[in-house]
Amino acid sequence: YTFSLNKIDTTLSFSQPKGISVGNYTWNMQYFNEKGKLVLDQEHLIEVVKSMPEVYIDKEGFTVKNGKRIFPFGVYIGHHDDQHLKRIKEAGFNTVLSYGYGFNKGAEAYLDHAHEYNLNVIYSLKDMYEGRSMKIDQPRKTAVEYINKLKNKPALLSWYTVDELLPEWLPKIKDMYNDIVENDKNHPAFQVHYYDGARMLEKYYYTTDIMATDPYPVGRPDLNLTTIRTNATVNGMHGSKGIWSVP
Repeated sequence: YTFSLNKIDTTLSFSQPKGISVGNYTWNMQYFNEKGKLVLDQEHLIEVVKSMPEVYIDKEGFTVKNGKRIFPFGVYIGHHDDQHLKRIKEAGFNTVLSYGYGFNKGAEAYLDHAHEYNLNVIYSLKDMYEGRSMKIDQPRKTAVEYINKLKNKPALLSWYTVDELLPEWLPKIKDMYNDIVENDKNHPAFQVHYYDGARMLEKYYYTTDIMATDPYPVGRPDLNLTTIRTNATVNGMHGSKGIWSVP
C-alpha cells in the first residue's frame, strides 16, 4: 500500500484474513519515504484465540470481565481491612488498588478478601524493577512468580505495571509487559502517567493494554486538565487501547 507522508493523519484499514489458525502472529509494517529510505519499522503482535480472555478491552474500548462489560470505578487503599472494604463497596465502588500489595506475603489473602466483597483488584507490580526502591534480589523473576501465583484469583482485574516512570525505563517496562503476555493470557496490563501530550504517551504504546493519566482534578481551580489529559491518552493510544483515568 502506497501513500504520501504528510501532516494529515492517514488511516490504513486491512481486511481480516479468514481461516487463521489459533496461535501467535507478528505483523511487520515498514514505511519508506519517496526516496526509498526506511523511516519507520513497526511490529504488531496478533494473538488468535478460541475464546476471549477473562478480562479484556473490547473493540469499543469497554472493559469486559467474565463476559460482561464493567466500568472500573475504584479507589486506592492501604490494607484490606473489613471496615474499609465494606465502606468502599457500600459507597458504590467496584475496584481497589493498593501499592502495599506488590512484594507482599499477604497478596493472596488480599485478593481473596476483596473477592468476598465483590471488589475487583488492580494488582501492583509497579516497583518490581531493578533500580526501584523495593528491595528485591531478582525483581523480574519475582514479578513472574507473583503473576503465576495470583493470575487465577477471581478478584483480579489487571496488572498495574507503571506509575509515572519516565521513558528511560521503557526497556524494563517492555520486559514486564512481555512477561505478563507470556504468563497470563487472561488479564491486561495497566499503566498511569502524568503527561499532557499524546506524543509522550505514544512512546509507551507497545508496553500496555490499558493507559491512563492522573490529572487529579480535586482541589484544582481549573478542571480542564482532566479533559486535556484524557484526550491526550485517547490520541496517544490511537483508539486501540483501553482508556482509564485517575481522578
